[in-house]
Amino acid sequence: MRAFYSLLVAVAIAALASCTGTGTNEPRLSAVAALPKPSLPPWIASISPTRTAQSLAQIRVIFAKPVTPVEALSGEGPRAVLDRVSIEPELAGHFVVLTPRMIGFVAERALPIGTRVRVTLAAGMRDLSGDTLQRDLAWTFETQALSFTSLPQLVAGDDEATPAPVGLRPKLQVTGNAAVDVASLAAHATIDGTDGSSSGVTAVLEATPSPNPGDNAQELYDPSLDVWVYDLRPTRELRRATTYRVAIAPGVEPIYGNLATAQRFSGAVRTYDALAIVPTPVPSPNAGGRFADGDPAIAFSNPLDPNSIANAVSISPAPAVVKAPTPCGHRPLKRSYPSR
Repeated sequence: MRAFYSLLVAVAIAALASCTGTGTNEPRLSAVAALPKPSLPPWIASISPTRTAQSLAQIRVIFAKPVTPVEALSGEGPRAVLDRVSIEPELAGHFVVLTPRMIGFVAERALPIGTRVRVTLAAGMRDLSGDTLQRDLAWTFETQALSFTSLPQLVAGDDEATPAPVGLRPKLQVTGNAAVDVASLAAHATIDGTDGSSSGVTAVLEATPSPNPGDNAQELYDPSLDVWVYDLRPTRELRRATTYRVAIAPGVEPIYGNLATAQRFSGAVRTYDALAIVPTPVPSPNAGGRFADGDPAIAFSNPLDPNSIANAVSISPAPAVVKAPTPCGHRPLKRSYPSR
């Protein structure tokens, strides 16, 4: 009975562990040190990939001469060959001898983004002519790097409008090309004001992509098509009328991969100032109308609550039929902020 309760406790602990942290059940992949591309003996024609690889790339070795007779390709394949080829980290799939002169890795899922892979041909591998590896032959390659896009930006110029200012506790969204450890993301993200103020960041996964394998159920799904949206929030209230730099430093860890980000990603926002009327470049976006100089328009420094407009705006002399003024949407003035 005591053993039974111990088992229940172990199961409960495992269940709790699976509900915390990153929110996924992906295994952590072991780290792999980078290796240079090796020199090949004449009896090995090619190895691939050797530098970078797409998620759906095939790992293969092509020999100049057969390493096994055709009749040995049936069943699980020739163990004398397959036992001398390995991959690290341990990815879902297995090696097979595709032809008498080709070994390939049959993947059960696409190669994960942000991963370095090592392939090793062990000493003793030989072809049917007797050519033999005297020592291990190993190489590494890397998949697409983990990265972030869609960080908020401030723009300045005559042909672009400045984005709307944000609140003092804004939700800033960034997009990743793969799932990341939210604790690692929060630890590497900062919001720093140009006035010297700063804030830490919390990170939460906003949206998880839904894999779409396509019409062919046997087709591997390409993870580079996924979009992972994360919400970044400051841990303290920001100051008003202040420009803040939003940065994600190198070192963010992926969920399913072994290479952290090596690049810095930057953006910027500006918080609300006091509500004020600002100069309007033109009275109306449309030419003509009831008035010679265009329909009346008033520009404000911040977006307005539409429910507060009707009782706050009056027209004199009053028209015969009074209609509530309609906000034209946020069309902020072009202005320049300190460079990021």
